[in-house]
Amino acid sequence: MPFALFRDRCRDLADRETRTITQLQTSAAGLPAGQYAFVEMFCDEPACDCRRALFMVVSASGQREAVINFGWEDARFYAAWLHSDDPEMLAEIRGPSLQIGSPQGRHADAILNLAKELVLSDSAFVARVKRHYAVFREDVVRSSSPAPAKKRIKIGRNDPCPCGSGRKYKKCCEGKTPDHENRPPMQVQALEPSQVRITQEVDYIVEQALQGSGRIVRLDQIVFFSTAGGDAWLLDPEDGTALPLALAGARLPARVLEDEERFVIEWTHDYVLDGELFVAVERASGARRVFSGYPTAELATQ
Repeated sequence: MPFALFRDRCRDLADRETRTITQLQTSAAGLPAGQYAFVEMFCDEPACDCRRALFMVVSASGQREAVINFGWEDARFYAAWLHSDDPEMLAEIRGPSLQIGSPQGRHADAILNLAKELVLSDSAFVARVKRHYAVFREDVVRSSSPAPAKKRIKIGRNDPCPCGSGRKYKKCCEGKTPDHENRPPMQVQALEPSQVRITQEVDYIVEQALQGSGRIVRLDQIVFFSTAGGDAWLLDPEDGTALPLALAGARLPARVLEDEERFVIEWTHDYVLDGELFVAVERASGARRVFSGYPTAELATQ
């Protein structure tokens, strides 16, 4: 699930109500004196209602010090939302905890302690976060209405070429391959099952996504891929099933279990490749999301 800054949608409200903590002296946990802003982020997936916040904690110098996950509902809610009652996953999703997969500063543990003791223990502040979430989600749903389809403009062969050359279209760009189709194909790495464990490969492909590096790795019938935009997925092309591992640079909770003899993947989506589009449908809600810019040509050959 992609998270976005609350301020991006509700600038005035965020400017007025972002919580800032002033540390007067170095704490016993080693947190230096200074001001620390708890900048709120929420999921902007239209079909999602995860009831969580990420706090990007920023010092007065603008340095990102920590990213903290916080879910305010009880374990039963998140068990239903995750379709899992795994206690470790529930503890991770509820928090407060350092967000897995997000870069953390060297004082992140001390800031997490600060959040637990002074910020998230404040019931009035938690109520404010819930209100911000509701306002943010309302705007997400309102703005997710499909935009009118753009009309495709037909260019006559004797019309001026749209590239700006001044020549007629038939004498210039007619029949040429668009630039996006000329990009080099992404290299695919094939591994033998004996070479690596699937859980290790999940960590690797997520790390590549968080670094903005596009990769495709095939392990037996399973395909992993990452994109420069910070997304990572696990696919089974034979069954058309998918599991998102990261979106927009944020790691997602994913249930992948493995021992010496077998592995179990809790698939959450089905997918299809539609030309240059990657279409994912969430099984639980039926929500459909379309992604562009993915290496669909390479994925189609897996």
